[in-house]
Amino acid sequence: MIRYLGDWELYPTAIPHTKTKNVSWVRHAHLLKSMGVKNHAFHLALINPLLEDVDPHDPNLTREQIAMIALEIKINPWYFFREVARVPSLGGLDKPRLKANRGNIALWWCFFNHLFTFLIQIRQTGKSLSTDTLMVYLLFVMCTNTKINLLTKDDKLRRENIGRMKDIIAGLPYYMQIQTFKDTDNGEEVTVRALNNFFKTHLPQSNKQRAANAARGMSTPIMAFDEGPFQVNFKISFEAALAAMTAAREQARINEQPYGVIVTTTAGEKDTDSGSFVYGELQQAFQWNECLLDCRDEEDLYSVIRSASRDGETIMMNITLNHRQMGESDDWLRDRMRNARAKGQAAERDFLNRWTSGTSNSPFDADTSDRIRKSQKEAVYMEIDPEFKFCTYWYVHRDRLAEIKKNNFLVLGLDSSEGGGGNNDYMGMIIVDSYSGNVLGRVSMNSVSIHNFTKFIANFLEAYPRSVFMPEYKSSGVSIVDGLLQILPSRGIDPFKRIFNWIVQDQVTHRDKFNEVRAPLNMRNPDIYVIYKKYFGYATSGSGLQARDNLFNSPLLVGVGRFAERINDKDLIDQLLGLERRNGRIDHLPGMHDDLVIAWLLAFWFMVSAVNIEHYGMNPLYVLRDSPQRKEHSAADVEAARYQEHVRNTIDDLLAMIRKEDDDAIIERHEIRLRHLERELVLEEGDTFSMEDLIRHAKSTRRLRGSGSSLNQARDSSYYDRLARILSG
Repeated sequence: MIRYLGDWELYPTAIPHTKTKNVSWVRHAHLLKSMGVKNHAFHLALINPLLEDVDPHDPNLTREQIAMIALEIKINPWYFFREVARVPSLGGLDKPRLKANRGNIALWWCFFNHLFTFLIQIRQTGKSLSTDTLMVYLLFVMCTNTKINLLTKDDKLRRENIGRMKDIIAGLPYYMQIQTFKDTDNGEEVTVRALNNFFKTHLPQSNKQRAANAARGMSTPIMAFDEGPFQVNFKISFEAALAAMTAAREQARINEQPYGVIVTTTAGEKDTDSGSFVYGELQQAFQWNECLLDCRDEEDLYSVIRSASRDGETIMMNITLNHRQMGESDDWLRDRMRNARAKGQAAERDFLNRWTSGTSNSPFDADTSDRIRKSQKEAVYMEIDPEFKFCTYWYVHRDRLAEIKKNNFLVLGLDSSEGGGGNNDYMGMIIVDSYSGNVLGRVSMNSVSIHNFTKFIANFLEAYPRSVFMPEYKSSGVSIVDGLLQILPSRGIDPFKRIFNWIVQDQVTHRDKFNEVRAPLNMRNPDIYVIYKKYFGYATSGSGLQARDNLFNSPLLVGVGRFAERINDKDLIDQLLGLERRNGRIDHLPGMHDDLVIAWLLAFWFMVSAVNIEHYGMNPLYVLRDSPQRKEHSAADVEAARYQEHVRNTIDDLLAMIRKEDDDAIIERHEIRLRHLERELVLEEGDTFSMEDLIRHAKSTRRLRGSGSSLNQARDSSYYDRLARILSG
């Protein structure tokens, strides 16, 4: 079948079926194309172009046409879903065509790539219908001698599931009706004895031993689980069933038959045993993004997923979609919630995809938590590194990245881990815009060599010259810093200007060391990076200046309070909302994670607590200036804001004049005026600013210019002028 762009070459006659009467499939191709996906027409594939104008439901088909259709659906599942399948009608007699949407196309593509897939959608958006249609296709077309099992919540859901499948079967063309009197007709299973295929349903067992024993009997290459968070003893059944599938899946792989696992559900409760288990499994899975469609092949796809797997091995996909991603409006959602009379946490789970907790010791109040949730955005571009397969989820369009490289000062917060796979821990990096506090991107990975990830960071710092790296200096973070201290100088990049370090942070205590690191790269002691490497990063120690609690107290509460609307990233949001106060400290729940929280806190700490940041090329006057709390409304506030902007621009101008001035008397007058303006400057809570540092930096740049040193040593000082141009438009 056609899954990847290169697969079209395997079928020279294949065309995109743009004339299909199922126009939703053409619209979906346009949607994928608008998202920048090159492989946007795979689901429109038609292997035999002679079928382009043939209706597979035409009662007057010739034998030759029926034979062509039979061959097409055998090698091309997309044709079956697009042209053949009909879905149960909610009113009237006609069975409608199966519409394409982001949920079902993603689910089917993942299944045919043998991915362990979670599909989480809100109610009334067709997640069960997508799976049922797939099962009918497998039973009637693709499989032979195959048993498929479904474990569902209760008898009501089981009978509804079987009922939907029977309706889909009834909508098949007459020549596909291959069931006979020998096939069962009940509410518990579907059989196609002509192909020796069986679809069997099972219910949870309240007894733990019976739950394990029943699941061990589910030896099958294809397994579906429905509403697992609401099943008793689900963890026991789930793990036993997966173990029982091992041999059958391997045999199916050898025989080139379908195999895979699908878990469909609405969001559950995190404080129940089954809900907590499923939620934890979701955290191990790769977050679906249509950019994956552009992978070269299945091997390339797996390498991308493994790079972000917490254990370095699991190939799992998390397809979680809200109503907007399914093409529905906010009015549609409100109408459905109103009709269902949904309220409270049940409404949050069923219609908002929120995993809830019955009790909470969250460090955030209800209003702040709601602001955090509402900030969630969909990554508009997933950039896959061509060399290492690491994924960067960007919350800005790919066309803006060139502008960001040139103009935006980025802070890269990194939480380190062992990073070798198998330790169930990520290395999470959060990319924050220093001017607005917006989370622009996120990188998460585990199964990587530290060497490769270090090169990835070095490449990023080189590609984004106005960025500074704020790592956690522990575990693999130590090795990453060691590697960067070798790579960056070899590329002409000064580590002391691109990686946060305590020599720059405390120039008074480390006066002599700071004078050493200010020397040009080619004039430094070659051992300087070995001698001073311990000064890089934030060690998150148990106590002292770099204590972990110094991040999780004031910076966490102040940062979230100010920038809750700008967190954006779903995984970071989930981790923030999973924090609780326990034993006198803020920590994540057992089995959950906080790597992205730490990465974000490190970036925020740098922006509010780092001093002498002009050494990194950053203008302290503009750090976090676009804070949400700075949106004034009254005329007096607007005028005050304009005056503050005038003060900052004047400070910039005077500093620029000092850098260019040779007359000491004139420089002294500029300094006097700058110190007067310092008293006029209004700072927000958490802001750090030192006029003395700015003046000292401007004078040092002047001395470098006067001494004939390379202009490269003074080039960073032009950041003032560049930032002024940015602010002016």
